[in-house]
Amino acid sequence: TSWLYYHEAAHGNFLLTIADKLKKGTPLNVVNDQLGVPTNAYDLAEFIVLALKLFFKEGRFREPLLHFCNEGSATWYDYALAIATYLGLPSDILPVSSNEYPSRALRPHYSLMSTQLLKSVYNYHPRKWSEALAETILRLPGNEQKGEKRD
Repeated sequence: TSWLYYHEAAHGNFLLTIADKLKKGTPLNVVNDQLGVPTNAYDLAEFIVLALKLFFKEGRFREPLLHFCNEGSATWYDYALAIATYLGLPSDILPVSSNEYPSRALRPHYSLMSTQLLKSVYNYHPRKWSEALAETILRLPGNEQKGEKRD
């Protein structure tokens, strides 16, 4: 999987960090030259449950190794802008290159994964990352009253 997020993570994640900084009005520099897919933890869990049900029914996994992520692609900058948009907050977000943003972790510039096996072997079609993110924003503390929670 890639760029996994959850609305109540114990140690934070990109979504929670950016949301917190946006709510405080903190100007942000966000990397705009790394491409990946923000992935909703609920969506990953939903697929794992499906795969396990099929495993117990069929006695084997249909495919031993799969990539799972939501559909589409984004840079960290695109992701941050989407968070600001869905929160309805003004954003002071500037795009920067990886070279301009110091990080202890070296990250690939291109980390897209194929979900073709999910579709062809399991007939499972992940939803778009932006759709999953919009729903998750409704689950953030203080936003619950704006929409229904997903079970």
